[in-house]
Amino acid sequence: RCVSKPLSPEEAALLISMVKTSKFIIDEQRADLSRQLDGFMSDKKLDEVTETVYVDEREVYAASNVLDAMRAASVAIRNEEQLSFRYRSHWMTGEEKSQQLVSEDPVSLIYSFGYYYLETCVPTEEDPEGSPFFRRLDHMTNAFASGRKIVNSIQVDKLRKHIVSDVSERIDMYGDGRSRTLFLEVEGSRAQYVYDRFGHDLKFEHIR
Repeated sequence: RCVSKPLSPEEAALLISMVKTSKFIIDEQRADLSRQLDGFMSDKKLDEVTETVYVDEREVYAASNVLDAMRAASVAIRNEEQLSFRYRSHWMTGEEKSQQLVSEDPVSLIYSFGYYYLETCVPTEEDPEGSPFFRRLDHMTNAFASGRKIVNSIQVDKLRKHIVSDVSERIDMYGDGRSRTLFLEVEGSRAQYVYDRFGHDLKFEHIR
């Protein structure tokens, strides 16, 4: 009897390469998934698979799970519900603190320069209708679809029409692949947002 395999050797090889180069799962998960996928491949194809890749995980927070946050955000976007989550803030002292549970209107999931973001619509004093905020998924914990409908549906629809331009202006910045040294003047209360964009390649100095 002929049994059809769910994956071809080529598809399995592609998946193994993706698993081995993912920064969002731990070493044990990489090894376990790779072993399971090996069964779909011939010895010849195994020789063509990507070798083990060292993944720099210095910025991975132990309590975060990007894939769980991504699934929760996808459910919230699909059902037009608010996403509830805790978000880690970086202080200028280098200390990290997790915020209280918040709920925000999800706009879109974004991948840019090695990180996954969720754009959300957040009312502010300057913009009561809602401004775009870009939340790093690896800085989120306890994310789940709240079951409550989004508050600013009209503004969310507007933001979804400008995702490309907003990403290029607010995330990519000098997105040409060249390394640059920037000097930025930042209010202390805004330090966490600078950390979100530039990670730990930062050095803070008090100028006043």
